[in-house]
Amino acid sequence: MLYNIYMLFIYNVITTCAFLLFIPFILVQLLTKKNRGQWLYRLGFLGPLPQGRYAWIHCASVGEVKVASLFISEFCKRMPQYKVILSVVTVSGFKVAVNSVPEATKVIFVPMDIAFLVKRAMKRVSPEMLILVETELWPNLIKYADKLNAKIITINGRISDRTFALYKVYRFIIKRIVRRVDLFLMREQYDYDRIIMLGADASKVNIMGNIKYDIIVSDNIKKYSVEKEYFGFSGADRIFVAGSIREGEEELVIDAYVDILKKHKDVKLIFSPRHLDRLELAEQLMDERNILHVRKTLNSEMKDFQCLLIDTYGELMKAYFVADIVFVGGSLIPLGGQNMIEPASLGKMVLFGPHTESFKEPAQMLVANYAAIRVQDAEQMKKTVIDYFSSPLKYEQYPVNAKNSIGKLQGVTARTVDKIEQFLKN
Repeated sequence: MLYNIYMLFIYNVITTCAFLLFIPFILVQLLTKKNRGQWLYRLGFLGPLPQGRYAWIHCASVGEVKVASLFISEFCKRMPQYKVILSVVTVSGFKVAVNSVPEATKVIFVPMDIAFLVKRAMKRVSPEMLILVETELWPNLIKYADKLNAKIITINGRISDRTFALYKVYRFIIKRIVRRVDLFLMREQYDYDRIIMLGADASKVNIMGNIKYDIIVSDNIKKYSVEKEYFGFSGADRIFVAGSIREGEEELVIDAYVDILKKHKDVKLIFSPRHLDRLELAEQLMDERNILHVRKTLNSEMKDFQCLLIDTYGELMKAYFVADIVFVGGSLIPLGGQNMIEPASLGKMVLFGPHTESFKEPAQMLVANYAAIRVQDAEQMKKTVIDYFSSPLKYEQYPVNAKNSIGKLQGVTARTVDKIEQFLKN
């Protein structure tokens, strides 16, 4: 016990010293009109707040803000007696929060985790609840919420492999932090196991599922419904979508497409890199293989092409909507995979590679329910696509199973709020 207190003291000494060294930079930011508001928040100056009972909800960046948005909407409907302070870490998260969470009384940048800065902000708000999205375990944020007798709750809790390894290194601090949390609502079994291994009381930990399933499935048809002509294809074209292709996968996918064309000359490819700065490499590879290609923003200038390259953000789900078969990237090489839930929710034939560590549970669930196929390499991916276009009836149950499987995962947001209401009553 004394050792843990001592280590937390050391943490505060180190962070305070770092803050002192950082002061010249902070002063420059405060003198810059563009950044002044952000840094006042980070220093714990929250500005005027209306009187009321507050729930402080904290998340890191854009992905967590999307989860928070859905949760806050349900939370405010069910518990309108609370006002919401929503804090974020990143600038991109702040912009999304301001535009997508109208229920929040105020959106702020979370104060730096320096004891006296967090203490100032916490006293200003005096929240009755601190709700952490996806296990944002900041020692002083949790400590001073606890000192004000706020109920501390984690929702949509997850602990990735990288985070778990980091937390184990600093377990002497983390154990003391997690002991202050009153309720953990974790996503999956392995998240449940890991938070207990880090010191959480098992009686306070629950498995709820992933709120992101509600985000992904909600209104997908209405939001992303387009015709093939939207991408410059004809209604009769058969389309293979390679989505969220990561660095190192471009050549594998493009070579596979060359072989697919040898068997099915009419199949079109929509190629969507995860990062747009990889487009030029993809174009170079296609030029070397004599694939006729065009970027989405330029497709009106070219009528006869084999491959369309997505060159703006926000188009991938529309591409999935018109697809006959989808390969989800980031999975042929060890990069953790990308989101296979999105095309599955649209009822598409979905393939992904062996590396899906970032989407472990949904990948396993889809494969187990014959709702997607895990290929071991680019060769198997190519053969599966060729076979699909040769004998589509063999695969007709996969898209049906995919849509049904994802649909069954919905309702996590409502169950999460149910659990919090039950906890507060007890």
